[in-house]
Amino acid sequence: FPSHDRRAFLWLGFYYLLLPKASEKDRVLAYNFFEEGKDLSPDCMAVMGWLKTQGIGTRQDEKEGWRVIQEASEKGSAYAFNRLALRYLGGHGVPADYAKAIEYAEQAIALGDEFAMTEKLLALQADFVSNGTNKPINEVIEEIGRKKDFELVDLSKEKATRLFEFALYASQFEAPFADHFRAIQYLGGVGTERDIGKAIFHFTKSAQMFGLEVSAVELAKIYLLGKDVPADYEKTRFWTQEIAEKGNPGAKLYYAWAEIMPKNDIPGSRLSEKSLSYLRDAAEADIGYAQWLLADIYLTGGWVPKNAKKAVMLYESALRNGCPVEDELTKAKVELAKEN
Repeated sequence: FPSHDRRAFLWLGFYYLLLPKASEKDRVLAYNFFEEGKDLSPDCMAVMGWLKTQGIGTRQDEKEGWRVIQEASEKGSAYAFNRLALRYLGGHGVPADYAKAIEYAEQAIALGDEFAMTEKLLALQADFVSNGTNKPINEVIEEIGRKKDFELVDLSKEKATRLFEFALYASQFEAPFADHFRAIQYLGGVGTERDIGKAIFHFTKSAQMFGLEVSAVELAKIYLLGKDVPADYEKTRFWTQEIAEKGNPGAKLYYAWAEIMPKNDIPGSRLSEKSLSYLRDAAEADIGYAQWLLADIYLTGGWVPKNAKKAVMLYESALRNGCPVEDELTKAKVELAKEN
């Protein structure tokens, strides 16, 4: 530190910032180290700018913080490019722009920031899933979560091929999401042979090594639907139990669905309150297939008191979310007319 080694400012700043029980005094000290080192290290300048956007260790000033980050990127900070990629990926204070997010992520990667591979993967995914509209990444992820199956028709697009080619490269560096997208590639047979075994391998690695909930949910779907492997409802519950308890609405849907499937043909069977609660939560989260299943339950009245009005409302919501429930909705309306 006395010799003005730029690394000292950077690491002392991170030391105080990342203390397990960092106090406000620690955060202020961290900010001061980054500020003192900003003329020696562009990365110090970039972290200082990000702390300013968040109001950590200093007064919050988003406009000034992003200006500082932009300046740091012009001086060659990989961290600054990473933050700019995240900004345009999430639409933080600017319209979401996947092309800019990809450009900034690539500049960070070129400067040795392997973490930026995740930002590029997410931007490439959003670019082809969102059909040409630049939406914040959280909205794109929510839309994907509301669908029963990954839109395999979209995987034949040139943008998808670009995503999967980069995923193959990024997986060599154990980048989060790389294995998830490789699994999707094998599941859809895009640019490679379709191989459910390899898809399950990469989904499992992604879920276990990186804790990616989206990969666990995809595994749950595979074992629930039983298209490529024998249906295994215990495995569906295994992959969804923990993340359902954490509040993941997609996991709640598949956990409940895995209980419904074997009980459908058993007279007098009962659905657990836990699964009913999960199904209601997933329907409230606007997941179409949860709304469809719950509507079926209310229409038949097998596990809950029959309620055609609720069934109609749920079928209408499911229809808006792309579920083919026209016939069920018509039947529910007939039942509602009888009740009235």
